[in-house]
Amino acid sequence: MRAALLVAGLVLAALNLRPAIAGISPLLDEIMTDTGLTPAGGGGITTVMVVCLGVFGPVAPMLAGRIGLDRTLLAGLLVLAGGVAVRGLDGPLVLYAGAAVAATAIAVMNVAMPGLVKQHFPGRVNLLTGVYSAGIVGGAAASSALVVPLEQVTGYGWRGVSALVAVPALVAALLWLPQAFGGRAAPRQGPRPFRAVVRSRVT
Repeated sequence: MRAALLVAGLVLAALNLRPAIAGISPLLDEIMTDTGLTPAGGGGITTVMVVCLGVFGPVAPMLAGRIGLDRTLLAGLLVLAGGVAVRGLDGPLVLYAGAAVAATAIAVMNVAMPGLVKQHFPGRVNLLTGVYSAGIVGGAAASSALVVPLEQVTGYGWRGVSALVAVPALVAALLWLPQAFGGRAAPRQGPRPFRAVVRSRVT
């Protein structure tokens, strides 16, 4: 039962790693019309997110060294939910800020997920890596395909539909909550492995 909950938590977390980014493009024309952004400004939303994905990945091992990988994933899910919720508020600056916060959370979770697989499923790393990778791809495809129909069905507009991304992130956080705070704490992963990777000639 515990293993099933762990797998479900990993899959649901993986499903949240791309919708905040992939779901923006289908709504971009509407966002630009509503906020008065130019095409360059509209494209800047996803640019900000992609830049944050690259820049803030190293935060994950440092955070895991302090609170552990399980709580790092939980924190990432909660921050992601907050970022996409803020992104739907009024004003271009808030839109960019929310996008940056959401992408930073995704960057941290991107790095934490492989470590979590190795920590909890050391004998099934390849299988579980494939499972959560499929979840990432599935989340991206679903958000791109469903965001416009969902907007039409709900009548929420781009702000409401964009903020709905927070819902599955919060559900994933609730599912991961017992793992993060229940039972024996998992060994903490410090930032040293990251420094070793950076210094590697292969890297």
